[in-house]
Amino acid sequence: MVGRKYQHFPAAIFAILLLIAPAARAAGPLIEERRPAMGGVAHIMAYGRAEEPTRKALAAAFLEIARLEKIFSPYDKESELFKVNSRAAKEPVKISKEFQGIIVLAQEVAKKSGGSFDISFAALNGLWHFPGPGAPAPIPPAYEIAARRPLVGYQNIVLNPEKSTIFFQKEGMAIGLSSLVKGYAAERAGAILKAAGVSGAMVSLSGDIYSFGDKGGEKWLIGIKDPRGEGYFATLELLDEAIVTSGDYERYFEKDGQRYHHILDPKSGYPAQGVRQVTITGPNGALADALATAVMVLGANEGLKLLAAYPAYGAIIIDNKNELYVTQNLKKRLYKERAPTP
Repeated sequence: MVGRKYQHFPAAIFAILLLIAPAARAAGPLIEERRPAMGGVAHIMAYGRAEEPTRKALAAAFLEIARLEKIFSPYDKESELFKVNSRAAKEPVKISKEFQGIIVLAQEVAKKSGGSFDISFAALNGLWHFPGPGAPAPIPPAYEIAARRPLVGYQNIVLNPEKSTIFFQKEGMAIGLSSLVKGYAAERAGAILKAAGVSGAMVSLSGDIYSFGDKGGEKWLIGIKDPRGEGYFATLELLDEAIVTSGDYERYFEKDGQRYHHILDPKSGYPAQGVRQVTITGPNGALADALATAVMVLGANEGLKLLAAYPAYGAIIIDNKNELYVTQNLKKRLYKERAPTP
């Protein structure tokens, strides 16, 4: 659960590849724009009745993404997250209702996953380094990981909903919200576009996607990346929903035949094992983000048990034996072209 979401990645390694095809019918102009955001790229495609109001809607959506970055950035000293991490182990810190809502969601998933998703993983930050796909890096000494492990534990995050405060029960604790905020931001940007009268749009924040409506008369389709090969092995038809992916190929290194990647098991402090890639779909972008990380840590079988508690969410999972698992609610709209590369 290291902070994957605020890292810079080349577009070629995004877990989800957008498929763009000619529109079936005229639906107003397609307006498309990319801007830097949250350590990566925000990419919005939107269809509206006319060009000028659609462009204004895109501008408003990008402003919303920028607003959320100012709240949730772990690096900006003026952000709400930075202030919480700086002070919450000393005293309860007042937080906004929006920030509180993200914490409530994170704690819910932490409890249901038995701590396999845990925002207090941020106490481990700085131990592991993943400079790029396959680039060499050292394994941290076991004693350093052991020294930080007691600082990880969602049970030590005290949220007071009445007073809107958060408190950490151990000095040295910190929280990371990278596994939630891009999905949340994509969904919020989509809501602004929809409210502005845009008929169909897709918002992608470094591969965390929210879509609604259609693509000029066609359904939105995405390609699901092959985690060990080139291109995608299947396509998925989208509804009005979020879709996010976690994988072990964005930031990793290999040593003595073992792959070490950026998604850490909060209980051990070491990279999660057992799953190569998880794609989650569902109505809430932040929750889809959290579930994708949780399933990466839990593994396919336990991850599917967790997802049973969230029937509105679907999953495509590839484990480390190259076995493919697809939840029942996605089988009719997933079109497999070939098996994932072993």
